Amino acid sequence: MDDTACPKCQAGWEHCHGTVIRHAVRHAECTHHDCPGPELVPHTAVLDCDVIGCECEDQPIGSAMFSLGASG
Repeated sequence: MDDTACPKCQAGWEHCHGTVIRHAVRHAECTHHDCPGPELVPHTAVLDCDVIGCECEDQPIGSAMFSLGASG
């Protein structure tokens, strides 16, 4: 998005043009590469991860550690 076309950018408001993806068993993430953090600035769009096909909500508690390749 062109920052000059964004009213929030023109007004100097801190925000992100990305979309926050909220996960059930992981931290939220943002689709914008320059985002300071999904929890740190307002976002216009927020999705639950199942909308994009993520299956983390279906994993038993504690199983995410193994699916990420962590050794225990």
